[in-house]
Amino acid sequence: MEKMRGKTPSLKGIMGILILTMLSLIPVVSWAEPVEYDLTVGYKTVNYTGKQRKAMAINGQIPGPTLSFTEGDRAIIRVHNEMDVETSIHWHGILLPNQYDGVPYITTMPILPGKTHTFTFDLRQTGTYWYHSHTNLQEQRGIYGAIVIHPKEPRVKVDQDIVLVLSDWTDENPYEVLRTLKRGSEWYSIKKGTAQSWDRVISHHAVKQRLKQSFKRMPPMDLSDVYYDRFLVNGRPSLELKDLRPGSRVRLRVINGSTATYFQLQYAGGPLTIFSADGQPVEPVIVDRVTIAVAEAYDFLLTVPEGGSYELRATAQDGSGFSSAYIGPGKKVAAPPMPRPDLFKMFSSTMSGMDHGKMDGMGKMDGGVKMAKPGKPLNLTYGMLRATHSTRLPDSHPTREVRLELTGNMDRYIWSFNNKTLSEADKILIRKGENVRFVLVNKTMMHHPMHLHGHFSGYSMARVITPP
Repeated sequence: MEKMRGKTPSLKGIMGILILTMLSLIPVVSWAEPVEYDLTVGYKTVNYTGKQRKAMAINGQIPGPTLSFTEGDRAIIRVHNEMDVETSIHWHGILLPNQYDGVPYITTMPILPGKTHTFTFDLRQTGTYWYHSHTNLQEQRGIYGAIVIHPKEPRVKVDQDIVLVLSDWTDENPYEVLRTLKRGSEWYSIKKGTAQSWDRVISHHAVKQRLKQSFKRMPPMDLSDVYYDRFLVNGRPSLELKDLRPGSRVRLRVINGSTATYFQLQYAGGPLTIFSADGQPVEPVIVDRVTIAVAEAYDFLLTVPEGGSYELRATAQDGSGFSSAYIGPGKKVAAPPMPRPDLFKMFSSTMSGMDHGKMDGMGKMDGGVKMAKPGKPLNLTYGMLRATHSTRLPDSHPTREVRLELTGNMDRYIWSFNNKTLSEADKILIRKGENVRFVLVNKTMMHHPMHLHGHFSGYSMARVITPP
């Protein structure tokens, strides 16, 4: 405003100044389109094995309903708890205000029996994500579902968009499973046929490795500690997608919503084209086999083949079972079976410093491109994934490194960071504007998928390295 040069402002001028001041104090109104869902969490009786078991479901189904949005929408989700225990929902991979993250007693209060909690947040991203309970062992009982956020302008044109949620199921009470693990029992290895008795050690010519293992007080190598009765896709051991027209282009959004199982994906119809990983678009990668870790999500593009219903098989990494989705009409065409891993050889490789980022690489790197060995399937490795745009952090920002050693006691089944359990560990304080590099070093004999709540990073499922 011009200087008044000693003149007394008029009443009209004063009113104008007041109106401008008041308008500047009004918060910016979000014109995001509201999309509302009501999710009711309750008990459900299921029968996956011929035995009826008590499960937990969302809106009476396992998995829960797929929540669909468009980029820029405002999500309004009311979660009603009809159980006699508290519950929670974490929106995995979604960037949102911290109070809506859904971790009970840390970011969000638990949803008590008979109560409702409303989550409201604007969607600033696109892609394939999922949601699940963050309370006790409820995810193992069935509280999980998919989230799909469509871009305002489609990047890839397809005829059909399909969501597949993979999971694992045990008829046993999850708390009994945990009790068995904490007792150091090998019961689940016996049930899976992977118990490493001395006669098997000798027959596999692994006595030297086993003795090294014993001196380090390490238990026998295993890829999964729990025996699962069933592996499921969209809540079924087998799913038939017969309404897909041969020749049509399909986007398959595959989410690993399991509690503890890594899956190997293979498709009877040929190689798979990946163009999105953990919700983020990537340069297309064509592979024969994909290891999908716990909580990861990949988007695949495929053309429905002629002359049959082709199997997409998700095999548990320990070889103990699989689930199937058959794509297209006609006679079923099976995917090639996955051989059971040799745990004795895997232990030897781990002791030599195996990279647990992806343990199934079979070729060599040639100029950054994975090259398949003759007669061997080409497996996805994280190094093959390239963002479609620059994700480089500003060089002008201060940078520091946080090293986290994944430690624990296998016999007692207790896990820690830098030899401290959650109750002992301090917070990791990060200043706004910092570039932070997390180095995760796995010093245990188990896989440890890591998820940074509310953040995107170089790998949204952080790479975990086992040192030599």
